[in-house]
Amino acid sequence: MDDTDQRARREAEKIRQYFRADTTNFKFEGMLGNGLTNVACKIKFRNRWWRRGGSEVFVVKRSFRPNQEEDLRKENDVLRTLRGAMHIIQPYRIRENIRNPLDNAPGTSVLMEFAENGSLGDFVERRMEWHHELPNRMLLRIFRCLMIGSFDPRDREHDLFPVLKLIDFERARDYPDPNRRDLGVKDNIRGIGLVMAWLIQGSREAAYPAFRTLYLDNGHTEEILSYANLSPARFRNLDTILRNLIVRSCAVSPNERPTLEELDEYLRRMIDGATSRSYRHFPRGQFETDRRIKKLLRHLVLDASD
Repeated sequence: MDDTDQRARREAEKIRQYFRADTTNFKFEGMLGNGLTNVACKIKFRNRWWRRGGSEVFVVKRSFRPNQEEDLRKENDVLRTLRGAMHIIQPYRIRENIRNPLDNAPGTSVLMEFAENGSLGDFVERRMEWHHELPNRMLLRIFRCLMIGSFDPRDREHDLFPVLKLIDFERARDYPDPNRRDLGVKDNIRGIGLVMAWLIQGSREAAYPAFRTLYLDNGHTEEILSYANLSPARFRNLDTILRNLIVRSCAVSPNERPTLEELDEYLRRMIDGATSRSYRHFPRGQFETDRRIKKLLRHLVLDASD
């Protein structure tokens, strides 16, 4: 066990001791994992016969290295700012009449909801263990799902795919320069594109240096320098329009990336219009049906922890 793991386990034990002080209301359920600086633990708020509502599970995140408090404060700020966003993990608030066992703990704590279906990062990791291309109709819904805050939650991207939430905002960045208001958006579009490329490749394949690749634009072949290397010869089942959107989203030049509005228009139209019959002649067209997608979904998401 290296030094990082030892520090994480010691901090997890401290968290357990804090919540042991109130076993009437809380149960420490274990350590979920850790990064280089922080540890996350799962806590249950116990339901009691005299209280309304059921038990609730939430996550506590704390740093086990010095000089990391600013990152956790930043994460709390981001969670508060994005409170209510469908695809952002939500801050957890202990009920007003219950004392928070961490009130006297030194430093900063982050309390957030527990993602029942797992996070987007969990799904990427599970995809890497599955050695086949994902169905296009699933990829389209994931792509639009990643465009957080830009659509109505009743839209169709969730008819075949559950809500997966983004977590870990301690290193989120602000772009305060008023003359570069879209830089953060362009950066996010590249990040979304890279996640999509990983899901298609089945690995976090190195995207640097960038690749010169061709894509179709209104019937014309264009060349672009992109971090996504999605060769049609290698990914024969991938929808051409979907490929073009991902390649452009990962363009080295921010000016060559599509806008959120453009992505939204394409993906809405494709989700609404693409049926299983649309892909019946694709190499893996038999996996584009609702039944097959839902079965794969159970395997990769809903039953992944069994």
